Amino acid sequence: MAEAARRQRDGALHRPHQGKLPEPGDYVAVTVQDAGPFDPRVEPGRFITQSDVALQGALVLVNRAGQEHLITTRLPAVIDKKPEQWRTHVTPLGDLVWVSSSGQVRDGEVVRDPGVDLGMLTVEEREQGHHVEQGLPFVARATVFEEEPLDVAPKAPCKTTPKPEDKLDRYKILSYEVEQEMNRAEVEVAQLVTDTIDARVLSDPKTPVDEKWKWVNEGLKPELETLQAKEIYDEWDEADLPLGWKVLPAKVVLTKKPLQDDAVVDPTDPLSSWRAKARIVVCGNHEQNTVGHDPDNASANPAIEHIRWSAACLASNSSWTALVLDIMAAFLNAAMDNDTTFVRLPKVLLGIWQMKIQGFLPSDGLKVGSTVQVGDKQVPVRQELQFLGMVIRRTEEGVALHQHPWIETELERRGWTMVKGAANLPEVVEGQTEPAPRDDAYAADLHRAQSEVGSLFWVGLRTRPDVLATVGALSCMSTVDPRKTYKLATQVWRYLAGTRDKVLFFKAGGDLQEARLSVFGDASLAPGASRSRTGVVVKFGGHVIAYRTQRQSLTAFSAFEAEVEASATAYQLGTQVKTFLDKFLQKGVETELFGDNSACVSNLTKGSEYVQPTRAPHFGMRCSYLRDHLRNDNIPMLYMSGDLIPADGLTKTLSKNKLESSREVSLKALVLEMGSVRVEP
Repeated sequence: MAEAARRQRDGALHRPHQGKLPEPGDYVAVTVQDAGPFDPRVEPGRFITQSDVALQGALVLVNRAGQEHLITTRLPAVIDKKPEQWRTHVTPLGDLVWVSSSGQVRDGEVVRDPGVDLGMLTVEEREQGHHVEQGLPFVARATVFEEEPLDVAPKAPCKTTPKPEDKLDRYKILSYEVEQEMNRAEVEVAQLVTDTIDARVLSDPKTPVDEKWKWVNEGLKPELETLQAKEIYDEWDEADLPLGWKVLPAKVVLTKKPLQDDAVVDPTDPLSSWRAKARIVVCGNHEQNTVGHDPDNASANPAIEHIRWSAACLASNSSWTALVLDIMAAFLNAAMDNDTTFVRLPKVLLGIWQMKIQGFLPSDGLKVGSTVQVGDKQVPVRQELQFLGMVIRRTEEGVALHQHPWIETELERRGWTMVKGAANLPEVVEGQTEPAPRDDAYAADLHRAQSEVGSLFWVGLRTRPDVLATVGALSCMSTVDPRKTYKLATQVWRYLAGTRDKVLFFKAGGDLQEARLSVFGDASLAPGASRSRTGVVVKFGGHVIAYRTQRQSLTAFSAFEAEVEASATAYQLGTQVKTFLDKFLQKGVETELFGDNSACVSNLTKGSEYVQPTRAPHFGMRCSYLRDHLRNDNIPMLYMSGDLIPADGLTKTLSKNKLESSREVSLKALVLEMGSVRVEP
């Protein structure tokens, strides 16, 4: 580009060139300045462009000790060396690689930039056809400017009127069934368990032998040893079973877990970046007279809102501590109707409770490095603890929730650890994508795209609300064009790589007994000329307790209708949090609902003399529902500017400046320096 601009300028000003210089991309030899007595006096490099610093000067890219340097030199001499060419190639197995003209191969998953489409053609392939093997230089030559100098005289601005056909079919109005499918996809993708692996990897011939042995030795072997040590099952021959007894099936659940803090990762071994966890479980739904999700035989994880509430309590009470413990073999303690149950291998019956305590978080009375006596064990006090794929870290400044180890593991699994991060999220243009054909490849593309988006949902729903609106839009787009969705999802990973130091932060201090519950609802009106997107944030005492983004179920005709739907959703989520807080604090928590649409706020706060017409009964009912419940619960509806309302970042992809402002509401940068922790303002 620099050489092209220079030649364009020289041609327009009729300036002669500085003698005969190489072309951009040529291999050249340059003189080494101040070379030692036994050092080489010439080094090779690649000519980039001319330089005005010296007569016949040039900028040359040289490699010194493995690092590339751009130097200014004079009179570079062309080396008779054919430049190497690179292009992308898809192998018969479907893997994408880079192939050079000399036969070298590079893995595309490692060297690629996730923000770039790897199926692209090179510069010469686009401009001169598929003739890389003919030795065309990788850097396009800018000789055209010598032959046809451009006129640099100013010209009168030219107004162009867009053709009518340019605006035709800009938005794709999809069928009702497709719209419903998009809404269902967002819900289903958000519920994907992203770290669960199909147990068929153990029998799949394509699974590497080393990975199979890792699952066996690190996952299945400890599980079997636990069952054998507890003597909780006997082996029977099916021919010896009592008449009329039913055999329940069992299955193996494989899970990839993040590494512990003290684990060592071998950069040359990708299997060392995760822990193998295996569970042998009985399919109890095959037993007669059983009830699904019965509390007596279920062991559910706590809701993420409860974990955030615990973090808020820790931040507001410096004398409190917290511990993380695991009930080992918990499912072996489910109550059973009879003394004996027959299970087809693997077999699981009754067991004994056994706890494993990970550690305590520091407090006023507990310092990092000390221990706490629990029974016959010394439990350490740690700066941070891992729980449900998250890290809970406590400092004097407050409590932070993050998923840095999981994000690092996912980036490493994709080969993107060294990829340069991005400061912006990709812009997801809704409603303008042509639906992909439902051919044989569609199902595989959809599975790949939704798996990728499901992984992003995992981090967004827990600790990174700044990515959630973009991920929600991608989940809806996945059913329309899964390949495009996958490419955009890789750019979200690039954003996470560039902002991997962000955490969900709970500032120390404050009195939760006197705090208010603030509920914020917002909506973006029909970003794809169809259904709007709702964003909700629930804060208590300044701490983010809950947040949500979702596509609305009906198309709103106006901003008023979209905001009414968003306010109703915000009220429902807010009252769920309020019910929990009322029971925990044993008092009624003061609550307020905020919106940024004046028509919506006025309709819900005006007296009987104010009448707001609505187009559809659904939105009218939502408005009446809100009016009655807000009055009955004594919850005020207040106005807040759209630039300040926290829920704005959950309705659409924000620009860089707005994204940074939105993160200030809930996210802070956590900087680790020599074991100390500092929170950036």
